[in-house]
Amino acid sequence: MGMDFSTLRTLITRYCVGEENWVDSRTIYIGHKEPPPGTEAFIQQRFPDNRIVSSKYTFWNFIPKNLFEQFRRVANFYFLIIFLVQLIIDTPTSPITSGLPLFFVITVTAIKQGYEDWLRHKADNSVNQCSVHVVHHGKVTQKQSRKLRVGDVVFVKEDETFPCDLILLSSVPRRWDLFCHYS
Repeated sequence: MGMDFSTLRTLITRYCVGEENWVDSRTIYIGHKEPPPGTEAFIQQRFPDNRIVSSKYTFWNFIPKNLFEQFRRVANFYFLIIFLVQLIIDTPTSPITSGLPLFFVITVTAIKQGYEDWLRHKADNSVNQCSVHVVHHGKVTQKQSRKLRVGDVVFVKEDETFPCDLILLSSVPRRWDLFCHYS
């Protein structure tokens, strides 16, 4: 296979420690301009997008992730073990006596958590679709907040919320309009 020790160490560091710990510095070219001539070994850096995700679940991982979270609770895990023992070993009590309350509690909790997560998805979508003014080639255009990229110059008007982490470039006196750089 021919993988040397330094490549293996880089892969382990990248995937176990996290990308933010192995990048020493970053250079951002405002407006997505190319680096100046003479820049040695320029490597295009990948940055996360501006999407906000505060929800825990997706459609595909809801059941397994929710069950895992619920059985991490000591009481639910205890009643699961009791239910399984009653199924395997012949006991004087029916497995229904411990299984039915456990199933009820798990189902009600899953419905509640699913509803709360659905509300978080709706809130995330509304925030991610907010309109943002971006200065591109000297013209102010509109873009959805989730489509902002590192290097975009954002024009924030008075009483507008900030769509992301920004660096203040300039402000207009007495109007409080801001030119900010998304970093």
